[in-house]
Amino acid sequence: MKYFVIDKANNILLARNGDAYSLPQNVSALPPQEQVFDMTDKVNEEAVAFGYETIPSDSFGQGLELVGLRQSFDVLSLHDYYNACRASAWVYWERTTQFCSACGTRLTRHMDMGKKCPNCGAEHFPHLAPAAIVRITRKSDPSLDRDDEILLVHARNFRRAHMFGLVAGFLEGGETIEECARREVREEVGIDIKNVRYFGSQPWPYPSGVMIGFTAEYAGGEISLDDNELSEARFFRRDNLPQIPDKVSIARRLIDDWLES
Repeated sequence: MKYFVIDKANNILLARNGDAYSLPQNVSALPPQEQVFDMTDKVNEEAVAFGYETIPSDSFGQGLELVGLRQSFDVLSLHDYYNACRASAWVYWERTTQFCSACGTRLTRHMDMGKKCPNCGAEHFPHLAPAAIVRITRKSDPSLDRDDEILLVHARNFRRAHMFGLVAGFLEGGETIEECARREVREEVGIDIKNVRYFGSQPWPYPSGVMIGFTAEYAGGEISLDDNELSEARFFRRDNLPQIPDKVSIARRLIDDWLES
C-alpha cells in the first residue's frame, strides 16, 4: 500500500533512505485520520490519500520526512509525482468544500469525486482553474531560417528576483483557451501573436490549476507592460537567457523545446 499524506501547506510525507525518496508504505505512527480518497482505481495499485491540517513532526516515525509538493518533483518518479498532484488537489477540495454554496448545509459524499447537499439536493464537484501559458518567439533578422528570440517576463509574484518565465493567465468565461492565450498576451505585454498552436498541458495543484501550453509567433506591436502583473518583459536570444523556471513546470518544457529546436 502506498500512502499520499498531505498537509494544509501542501507538504507531502515521504520515506527517505539515504538520498532516495519514495512514498511511505506504512504510516502507523501518524495520529488517526479519516481516509480521504481511495486511489486504487486511479493509479492501478493500492494507494490511499490522507489530508491533515498539520502533521506533527514527532509522529513521522523513523525514515519519514516532510517535503514540499513542488520539491517532490526532484525526488519522486514522474508517475508518483503526478499522482501526488492528483492527491493534493483532491485533499484541497475535500478541505475547502464542506458546505453547500446554495444553502449552507454541510455536504455529504455521494460518490468518489462528488458531494451532495442533503437539504437542497445541489451537487458539488471539484473545481479546476485552467490557465494558458504561451511561448512567443520571433526572428531578429527576417533573413534567418528560424526564430532566434524568445519573449520572457518577470512577474511581480515570482519568488525569485531574477527569474523570467512566460506569459500566462487564467481562462475567463465565454472564451476558448486559444482566445485566452491571445488576450493574456495583449493585456500583459501589449503585442499581437500569430500561429497559436497547442503544445501540451500539466496539472498544477497549487492549489487546483491546470496549465495549458501554447507556442506562438510575434505578429507586431511594441511591448507595453501591465504594471500590476509584470515588472519586466523583453526578447532574449539563446546565448543571453536569464534565470528560467525549474524543470517542474511546463514553462521550462516550452523553453527547453525552443532551445533544442
